[in-house]
Amino acid sequence: MNKLRPSLLLLLCATIPVLVVGVVIAQYSLRQQRAAIDRDIAQRADFSATGLARALETQRQLLSIVSETPRLDPPLDRKAFRELAHRLEGRIPVWQMLHISDLHGNIVLSVPAPEDGASHSMVNDFESYRRVIETRSAVVGSVVRGEREIPTFPIRVPVERDGAIASILTALIRPEEVTNILYANGLAKKWTAWIADGDGRLVAATGAAPSLVGGPLNAFVRETGSEESGIAGVKIVGGEEVRTSSASIAGSNWTVHVGMPLAEYQEIGRTGYRILMATIFLIVALFIAAAFLFKRELVARRRQELAVASGQRMEALGKLTGGVAHDFNNLLMIFQAGIEGVRRRKNDEQKLNLTLDMMSEGVSKGKAITHRLLSFSRRSNRDAETFFIQDKIGPLEHLVKQAATDQIIVDTELDPDMWPVAVDPQAFEVAIINLVTNAREAMPGGGRLRIRGRNISDGFKEMKQLRGPCVSISISDNGPGISPADIHRVFEPFFTTKGGRASGLGLSQVYGFAQRSGGTVVVNSLQGQGASFVIYLPKAADQVAPSSSATSVANALPRKVLVVDDTPSSLEASKMLLEIEGITVASAPSGQEALTVLASNPNVELVLSDIMMPNMSGLELAIEIQIRHPDTSVILMTGYSDALEQGARTQFRVLSKPFTRADMLAAFAATAAQKKSASVVRLHPG
Repeated sequence: MNKLRPSLLLLLCATIPVLVVGVVIAQYSLRQQRAAIDRDIAQRADFSATGLARALETQRQLLSIVSETPRLDPPLDRKAFRELAHRLEGRIPVWQMLHISDLHGNIVLSVPAPEDGASHSMVNDFESYRRVIETRSAVVGSVVRGEREIPTFPIRVPVERDGAIASILTALIRPEEVTNILYANGLAKKWTAWIADGDGRLVAATGAAPSLVGGPLNAFVRETGSEESGIAGVKIVGGEEVRTSSASIAGSNWTVHVGMPLAEYQEIGRTGYRILMATIFLIVALFIAAAFLFKRELVARRRQELAVASGQRMEALGKLTGGVAHDFNNLLMIFQAGIEGVRRRKNDEQKLNLTLDMMSEGVSKGKAITHRLLSFSRRSNRDAETFFIQDKIGPLEHLVKQAATDQIIVDTELDPDMWPVAVDPQAFEVAIINLVTNAREAMPGGGRLRIRGRNISDGFKEMKQLRGPCVSISISDNGPGISPADIHRVFEPFFTTKGGRASGLGLSQVYGFAQRSGGTVVVNSLQGQGASFVIYLPKAADQVAPSSSATSVANALPRKVLVVDDTPSSLEASKMLLEIEGITVASAPSGQEALTVLASNPNVELVLSDIMMPNMSGLELAIEIQIRHPDTSVILMTGYSDALEQGARTQFRVLSKPFTRADMLAAFAATAAQKKSASVVRLHPG
């Protein structure tokens, strides 16, 4: 017994703390579980509100579509209206009655007709009727009682003709349809839900007597307590107590309340305590079993060592995986942080602006990186802009000096009246920096770098492949020069005389930029006297476009635009940019559907289409639109187009994704100006 007592004491000392910790953990777990249930109630209320808002919006849209039918054109054809209403009865069974009324609230015609046979009556809920006329948009009214004291609520839309309201079209819906929507959105059968309007009246409720609908809300529920989390305790008709959460329904002054029976909520607590007691007895049993299994401790330790070794291998694998994921996630972190910041700080304007600036800067950097990567293989000049070289060299001077280092003296000499060129400005900047970097590497001990620009009246006199007037810009150094054996290979990709410290792509980019710009680049060198690279660019046919004023950009906005994109997220993003400007937007996921939409919507002024789409590309769609709808403008957009990158030409303006609001407005202004210029009729004498 003396030998057994220390063992029992040790077992008790080990068991008591474990039991205490187990109780604390169980209580914490129970609180967390109840908090999770409260969050679930709130989420269900939000989900129900979203479903109801969507359903009401669908009914408003359906009624708005009906209001546009020619059958409602004044003067009203009663027979045609009845035929229309009877046809809608089968298709939209939730509409209990359709009636049309004048601007004074007199019901002109109802289907089905009133049972009393009256041909005229006044609308109920005149408040919603007044709001329809004031807002000229669809309105959800309050619950009212009509014939036989049956509660209904109206959805009203204006019937507009020639810019004026001719009449009001109303659909009456029974509140039972609203409770059906709640059940359709996953409301548990044992749970309770009700909807109240802004005036404190009951719109609909699960299990409520019809006589309560439309009456005061306090006749159905009575609040018994509330909490900071937004969860309230209420008692409904019949004495049942529930825990509820509420959410506003968008597009109306209604609020939906979703409640879980209090008995069900409390049962979770009782279940938790039963689980706690079972856990305590299980721990005691496990400790008793551990005493009998003490002899197998060596085997257990061996298993533990194997488990540790296995864990170490998994940790090493995790570190390897984490290292690979680190590089990738760094690219996404700025946007993930921005998304979370926007979601959590919607009301903090300063933080929101900083977050948006950070994300915008990330987009700009990502776009610049892809632009520079593509510049090595690009054959087209689709991002060309018309500008003066002397206007670009000034802002580039700081970068040029950085690339040249302090040991090199930079002399810039540009003719003040140099002609404009039409080239890709970003590729031009990269080409200049690459040439400056090449000159710096040729003069590691310092030297002199000269940048010169001039006009050439006839490029053919200097280079056989040039035609007409052009502009040249040369970058010369006084380094050791290029050997005759290497001078013919300097523009080859990956060719370098600098060993592994250079990529051999800098001069290749310069050559590609000059070629796709319609010009060329040449190198002249004498060993011991330096080298000179000269870029020849053709003179631009167009003048430098002045900056568009806000007024001209606003005047260039189309009233209705069709967006065509086979990627849903990209389609929605483009629609959002357009709708921010107040533009009416139609959409199509393919070229064929876009042609169908255009055929039925002659008022579409402009089509904004992605280029890379299956079956019919954006380029093919643009040509087809030009044939079928010559008055409709087309702007193309793309993240990458193999056809354009391989040198295909198009007369349509191309927006590179991702594009900003300013890019989009500039494209609209340029397209509008081009269309206006094309529409001018020139008169020739004789």
